Amino acid sequence: MSGAVRAACVFAVLLQLLLAFYVESALAADNRALAMFEKGDYSACADAASKQNDAAGFALAARAVLAEASLRAGPCVDCLRRAEGFARQAIAADPNNLEGHLQLAVAIGYQARLIGPLRARFQRFPEQAKNAIDTALRLAPDDPWALSAAGGFNIEVVHSGGRFLGNLFYDASFDNGVAYFQRAIGKAPDNAVIKLQYALALTSYSFDARHDEIVAVIESVARGPAPDAYGKAMKDRAAGMLDLLQQNKRDDYLLLARRYLGYP
Repeated sequence: MSGAVRAACVFAVLLQLLLAFYVESALAADNRALAMFEKGDYSACADAASKQNDAAGFALAARAVLAEASLRAGPCVDCLRRAEGFARQAIAADPNNLEGHLQLAVAIGYQARLIGPLRARFQRFPEQAKNAIDTALRLAPDDPWALSAAGGFNIEVVHSGGRFLGNLFYDASFDNGVAYFQRAIGKAPDNAVIKLQYALALTSYSFDARHDEIVAVIESVARGPAPDAYGKAMKDRAAGMLDLLQQNKRDDYLLLARRYLGYP
């Protein structure tokens, strides 16, 4: 074997080792960031995940920022914009990154609630959110998060814009929203986040007519499992909401539900 061939072989082996090291390091970093999220250290998770400088890291960073924002006492527009930025970076790094599209839809949706339907429509938030959700469903038609996002979008649109305009402009309806949520829960029956979002969506649109179903869903969240810190936070919320419902404190419950939905 000539010196040039030996050198080429050595270089190929070194390259394989470097690639393996890079992959293992990236996976380790991803696992560390995810562990931070699961423990509820959302700020550290966002910092660590974003430093991965890849689609998965940016998407996880968006999720962490949104989780922290949703648990604050009041709205945080800067948090939502930061999450939107991370989500867009994830999509730019990989247009087929499922979570990037989902976190973008969530970040936009919460911003729309803060600025109101007219300003949201002017900034084309509903169109952007729908495009992100449609892309997520195309990438993973049976993903429970994508299904629940579609459910939330349908109910939010007809709640804020009315049934006629919701159907005319976005092909949205309350019945479609319910169907999407029920499919999502069927795929992930123990997911506290999805189930609580379903209960909140029902509350926003049809509290009195869906009262018994809302109580049943919230009760199942309060008594169900919690695999991580965010799930535990949702269980705690559900327990507080259930207590208000059982005491027939309707106004207090509706006020709390509105805050959990992200309205000012």
